[in-house]
Amino acid sequence: MSDGTLNAGRGLEQGIWFHPDALTKYAYTSFNPTVGQEYTFSLFIRMDDGGAPIPGGSGTDFQIVNNNAGIPFGGYTVEKLGDDGLYRVYAARIADTTSPNFGVLKWASNSGRGFTISGYQIVEGPYPGDYIHTEGFAVDVAAESLQIDHAVLSSIFDGEMPEALTLLIKGTMTRAKEPQDYTNTRLMNWEIDYNSYLDMAVSTYGTHSGKPYFRSRKDGVLSVKSGAEDAYGLGLEAPFAMAFVLTATEIEGFYNGGSTGKVTYGGMANLLSVPLKLFPKGIGTLQEFRIWAETLPSAAMIEATS
Repeated sequence: MSDGTLNAGRGLEQGIWFHPDALTKYAYTSFNPTVGQEYTFSLFIRMDDGGAPIPGGSGTDFQIVNNNAGIPFGGYTVEKLGDDGLYRVYAARIADTTSPNFGVLKWASNSGRGFTISGYQIVEGPYPGDYIHTEGFAVDVAAESLQIDHAVLSSIFDGEMPEALTLLIKGTMTRAKEPQDYTNTRLMNWEIDYNSYLDMAVSTYGTHSGKPYFRSRKDGVLSVKSGAEDAYGLGLEAPFAMAFVLTATEIEGFYNGGSTGKVTYGGMANLLSVPLKLFPKGIGTLQEFRIWAETLPSAAMIEATS
C-alpha cells in the first residue's frame, strides 16, 4: 500500500487520501490475471478541489496501474457521478504478464492536487460492472448488458458472417460530457477485441456537442466515417435515429436524417463468435433495433432516420 492516509472524513468513507504534495505514492491491490485476457480496473475518486480528475502520465493527477503497466493519458474513461464531485475512472488492458499489481500511482511529477480514492474493482472485459463491496474476495456477477447472443446471430446468418449488413437503432439519449472519450455514448458494439469490431457512437468529447461515428475494425485496420454535429444541448433528453450500412467494400452512416457519405474499406471482421451489445455506454432509452444481411438503399436509410 501507499503512504496515502486512510481518511473517512474527506468524502469517501474509508478511502485512501493522497496528500497534495510532490512525493511518489501508490496504492495497489493484488489480483492474479490470465495472460491474454482483457481486464478493466476501476475506482471511485473525489478530488480535494471538487473538480474532475485528469488521469495519465507526467503532468496529470495520477496513473492507473493495470497488470503492472501504467495506463498513458488518453487510455481512460472518466464518469461524473452526480454534482458533488464524485467520479468513477476506469482503464482496460490485455494482460501480458502474470503480475498481480493493480492500483493507483501518483508520481512526484504529477500535479499537486490531492484526492481520495476507494472502491477498486477488476473485471474481465473492456468495461466495469456495477460496484459490489466484496471485502477483498472475488465474486461472479451475471452479465448486465442488453445484447443479442452470438448463437442467435449465427442462426440468423446461417453460420456465416454476411458480406453486407444494415443496422438501424432508434431511441433517446441524454448528452453528457462524461465519460471523456470519443465514444462516450456508444449505441451499438459488436466486438471480439480491440482489433475486430463494429460500433456506432455519438461523441461529446472535447468541443463536440454530438458527433456520430461509424467504425469497423478488421485485423487491426480501422475504417471510420463520422457525420455532422447535432444541435442538442447537454443534459437534454432527445430522440435519435442512427443507421450503419456496410457492403463488402464501402461503409456509410446515417444520423437523424443525414448521410455521412461513403468510404471504402476492407470488409467486416467475422464477429459471429461474440454477442452484439446494444447501448453499452451512455444515458438513454432503446426503442427499436433492426438488422438486415443486405445493403439497403441510402434514400431508404435517410428516410428511416429522419
